[in-house]
Amino acid sequence: MARSGAGTHSLHITSTIADIGSGPYSMHCFVKSSVAPNQGSYRAAMNIMGDGTFGTNQSPQNTLYFDHQGSGFPHSAVHRRANDAYDNAQTTTTPSANTWYAYGQSHDGSNLRVWLNGVNEATTSSAPSTAKSDWLSILNEILSDGTTVQSQFSNGEVAECAFWRAALTADEFNALAKGFRPTRIRPQSLASYLPLVRLTQDLKGFAWTEVNSPTTTDHPRVIG
Repeated sequence: MARSGAGTHSLHITSTIADIGSGPYSMHCFVKSSVAPNQGSYRAAMNIMGDGTFGTNQSPQNTLYFDHQGSGFPHSAVHRRANDAYDNAQTTTTPSANTWYAYGQSHDGSNLRVWLNGVNEATTSSAPSTAKSDWLSILNEILSDGTTVQSQFSNGEVAECAFWRAALTADEFNALAKGFRPTRIRPQSLASYLPLVRLTQDLKGFAWTEVNSPTTTDHPRVIG
């Protein structure tokens, strides 16, 4: 069973983890929404947030958005590398409502990529952030204090959520899109993995906190 956000529910780690987002990283999940991207709201599927700030803004901020109110930001991967300096890669395909998509983001130190159904749909040049990353979140965008939720994935469902301390390859994202579990993909670099089959259980051992008890819903097809 996948997890549904319904606009008020989310999951996040409330204690620090080893650095992910200032070096090469990847994240991937299956995502579905009853509302297609329309610049109507801020709907973050997955987020990595740093403990540092540039000016008044938290950094690094690496977010996989299903929707966003800013032009060019819906269905995109976003990487904040400095104060108010963003790089984003937007999918060429606009996701439809009520359809499961394999959705991913990667950064190799010089390029930000967004992946949809195993295909690298857009790439943009992007320098790494120098700040450390501490927080992970799902169904929301969490701020650098590790607890404040800035935006939530309303009308959305996610499953098979995973973070890696590595930039995955095209073959690896393709395998994830076909339903291979993250534990079979670069396991030595897998930092966090939540299948979200009924329980909020990270198979890598991190403690996650539920906000308002996300509900369960049908799970996408996966290969054991």
